[in-house]
Amino acid sequence: MKLHTKILIGLLAGAAAGVVSRAPGAGWLANALIAIEPVGTIFVNLIMMVVVPLVVGSLFVAMASLGNARKLATLGGRTLGFFLATTITGAVIGMSVALVVGPGAGLDPAIRDALAAQFESNASRAAAAANSAPGIVQLLLSMVPQNPFGAAARMELLPLVVCIVIFGAAATQIAEPRRQVLVGFFQGLNDICMVIIAWVMKLAPYAVFALIGTTVARFGTDLLRHLVVYCLVVAVGLSLQVGVLMLLLKVLARVKVIDFYRGGVKAMLNRESARLNA
Repeated sequence: MKLHTKILIGLLAGAAAGVVSRAPGAGWLANALIAIEPVGTIFVNLIMMVVVPLVVGSLFVAMASLGNARKLATLGGRTLGFFLATTITGAVIGMSVALVVGPGAGLDPAIRDALAAQFESNASRAAAAANSAPGIVQLLLSMVPQNPFGAAARMELLPLVVCIVIFGAAATQIAEPRRQVLVGFFQGLNDICMVIIAWVMKLAPYAVFALIGTTVARFGTDLLRHLVVYCLVVAVGLSLQVGVLMLLLKVLARVKVIDFYRGGVKAMLNRESARLNA
């Protein structure tokens, strides 16, 4: 059975178990679901655990493998422009879809207050960050970290990316044998992250069951309905963004969409085959 099928089964089973746990006399099931919530939390933590090493490994390999600082500068400028343009487009699409649909509107005030109480610390930090949003100068200064390890520990990916790009560009200027040693190390780090992700994803169906089951057991089907609407909004927004990216692929790169997908699938299959045969 495919992994995505197992995840879907875990999602539906968790939602059903959560609904049943709300029935009279089913308190034992609600307690059982809440007891297995750490399975979902561990899954999320494991995924977050590999984010930094995966970004570091893949980005350094990409930068250092170019072998030419001038080519790196040209590619970096184009990549930054493309990144900013698509990010702004994605933000506009997401906000537009959310404003039209209004996910979360009409949520039971009691459930809303319960959620706010449970995630009060996270909400307070997010509000504080929004209120203290830096200006342009401070934003530019924050992009260059004094301590890249500190940025990694705080999950500040933008300064970390800038740091890795600089180190990757510097690696193109050292002797080829030494550069290949560095590239080999970070390629190995990237491969390790992919192996860990493959392991962690085997836990995904059970984690999804635990997370959705606990959520429904605590807050009921009203929240579940709003979560479904939210997921649909996200899916619509992502679909529109993919349409924009495919249009850019056709116009800017002059590549047929079907050829792009075929090439991507072939590359992923080759990578997986090489990993299994290693």
